[in-house]
Amino acid sequence: MKKIFSSVRAKLFLTLCVVIFMIIAFLVIINNAVLESFYYYSKKNASLDAYEFINENIKNTEIDNLKLEIEKMSIANNFEIIIKSDNGIVFATNKDFSENFGDIPEVKYDVKYNVFRQDEIMYSDQNISIRKIQDKKNGLSFIFLLGNLDNGYKLFIRTPMTSIAESVEISNKFLYLIALMDVALGAV
Repeated sequence: MKKIFSSVRAKLFLTLCVVIFMIIAFLVIINNAVLESFYYYSKKNASLDAYEFINENIKNTEIDNLKLEIEKMSIANNFEIIIKSDNGIVFATNKDFSENFGDIPEVKYDVKYNVFRQDEIMYSDQNISIRKIQDKKNGLSFIFLLGNLDNGYKLFIRTPMTSIAESVEISNKFLYLIALMDVALGAV
């Protein structure tokens, strides 16, 4: 047994394995610490960009002319978007949004007055609030934007957080697979 570990080949293989495992462990730690935060940051900025785009264009354009662009934005960013006036829903990318999510006044109240969960606020100013919230009906977590448009309409944007957690998990599994392949190739 001692003879196996005294060969140069075995020492190189063990050194390679240790280095690979250290690199993969470092990447997994960084992945868990940074990637999720980066996704939240990206989704927050995409939500703000969507708000700005809709707010700027809804003033000068009829909603019917804007629908296609909003739907493209919704699909590209995995958003569900509702534009609501005092008279009801003006536009919705998902017709079942309020049915799946709950009544809009209840959601607005939960988002605006949930002062006990300040850690869930991602962004807030006089017209916009972006928070991490949990759907009471099915327990899913979302990033939720509630905004007041300049024309008096309300804008609601939500995007699921499950895809973010799944992306981190998939990325970590891929890193583990790479580590195993490297060790297997190093043994040959």
